[in-house]
Amino acid sequence: MNALPVPVTLHPDESALGYLSRVAAANGAGSLRDLCDHMGVSYREVVGTTFHRQGTWWAAVQRLAERIGVDPGQLQGRWLAGPGGDLNIGRGRVQRRLRLRACPSCLLDDTERGIGRVAARPYHRVAWTPWYVRTCHIHHVPLVVVGDENPPKIGYDFSLAVSPPGLVARLGAAERRLEPSPLVSFLYERLSGSAASGFLATLPTDIAAGLTEVIGAMVVHGDSFDPSSLSPAQWHEAGIAGFGVTGQSEQEFTSFLDDLVARRRSTLQRRSAGQMYGTLYGWLRRCGRLGSRFDPLHSLVRDHALENLPIGPRDSFLGEVTERRLHSVHTLAREHKVHPKLLRKLLKANGLLPADAAGTDDMLVIGVAEATEFMQFHGSLITGAEARQRTGLGRGAWDSVLKAGLIKPSLVGHKIRTRFRDLYSSAAVDEFVRRACASASRCSGEGRDFLPLELACKHAHVSQADALRLLLDGKVKAARIAKGKKGLRAIEVCLDELVALTHPEVPDGISLRKVEQALGTTTATVRALVDGGHLPFRLELHSANGRRNRYVAAEDLEAFAARYITLRNLASRTGRQIGKLHAEISASGVKPAFDLPSRCARFYERASVARWLGDG
Repeated sequence: MNALPVPVTLHPDESALGYLSRVAAANGAGSLRDLCDHMGVSYREVVGTTFHRQGTWWAAVQRLAERIGVDPGQLQGRWLAGPGGDLNIGRGRVQRRLRLRACPSCLLDDTERGIGRVAARPYHRVAWTPWYVRTCHIHHVPLVVVGDENPPKIGYDFSLAVSPPGLVARLGAAERRLEPSPLVSFLYERLSGSAASGFLATLPTDIAAGLTEVIGAMVVHGDSFDPSSLSPAQWHEAGIAGFGVTGQSEQEFTSFLDDLVARRRSTLQRRSAGQMYGTLYGWLRRCGRLGSRFDPLHSLVRDHALENLPIGPRDSFLGEVTERRLHSVHTLAREHKVHPKLLRKLLKANGLLPADAAGTDDMLVIGVAEATEFMQFHGSLITGAEARQRTGLGRGAWDSVLKAGLIKPSLVGHKIRTRFRDLYSSAAVDEFVRRACASASRCSGEGRDFLPLELACKHAHVSQADALRLLLDGKVKAARIAKGKKGLRAIEVCLDELVALTHPEVPDGISLRKVEQALGTTTATVRALVDGGHLPFRLELHSANGRRNRYVAAEDLEAFAARYITLRNLASRTGRQIGKLHAEISASGVKPAFDLPSRCARFYERASVARWLGDG
């Protein structure tokens, strides 16, 4: 080592190049370049175009340190302080044309409190090197660029940059104090090697700073602000606002993304997945091209997008998308080749979308699992006529099945050309037929006389819907599947068992249908008599459909028939024309026994019309 005449003390937070520049100034060298030339070391290798390559840079600094009598170990890691002394700072590496920046207040303090030559008193801090440090954490003033008057000559020579007479004083007079920033404090602590916690601690320092500023600018200036329009003071303000989001836990950051997507979606404007994240997506995309250091942050935002936006394997979002978690009406319609308008109606009709859901088909989303299950049953829609043909039922039987709710339409009142029709899921119709046939296959098919389901229902005076319900509920024990037939036409049942199940014997009980036949009147009349309390009844459970039906006791019916007679029966017995007979009875002042609706038959007490009965 050849020690220089004037030794220079190395400050704890001083950068390596800044120290070498002060050594040159303290020993009377015109510049750091002159010192390198005098010591036989290439200035370009020390601070030139290859300085970002750690091996070349450190070898040159080590040779220069040894030749000026300085321990090279003291300079190691002083380009950027921190664990390992990583030289790859900024956007993946130290920028080649890095501008020298400094805090005017710190320079004034160095000049006033330092010792030795005035030109060698101000020193360059390591923390002033990264682009993302914009202010001084001690004096809370913006860092200013020094040495811009003659960059080719000054290069990275800090002492030479601040050497013009009166420069430090002028910079100090023009300084403007800013609001203390928690982001700046975090960055200085991180650069000094202090341990950090929270969400930002999981990110590289430059990424943590950039993310915080972008989010803060979105909070202050809007979701789609223009980064080039912001001044340094505005970026400082953005860092303060953004630290309230990123300076906490990862959940706070995720909550910000939730609010961002919800806010963008509420405008009902059609946007791509990237546009839903505003300027943040553009920043992540640009920075992602600079290296894999952004991959963890990209993965976090991409995972959030998968949970909230309908992106899938065909899309690209901060890298390759390999899965899908949400479907939009558009993507679901495209995948299953269904018209979006029809699919939107289907989803609303079945409760998978709110009835008042608004927005474009790209904005209305549904989970992949729900969408897949839904499309398995509703992806292929058919009309009622086509569904009836698949079951093999006649028109009347099909109507009874629909009324009983055994098969339900997937979409009610869909307009096809000029008519509105109900649409049915072919899968749901086929599943109903399969279940009915499977139930028949599990029954005993020997030792009984069987009839096709349709014919057995006619003989038993029961609807096919009630018979199918009994079959599906497992109450039918004797049934089989006929060979050579398909669908419900293949089901055969035992007539005796069907009659026993659908028409249970009720002691001394007569159904309303038989009451109607016994009185020789209409269904509406019998129901009006029962509802009005004129004809007593009791409720009995019907085994086929589970409903409680009304029955009339035989003695009550006999007593009613012995006391009352209808106008029609009276006219039939007397051989009179019903209209003239009614006029004659009314003229005599005899009124009907009950006040029934006009469409019902007129009943008279036999005692009040005795003289007309006597004429017969």
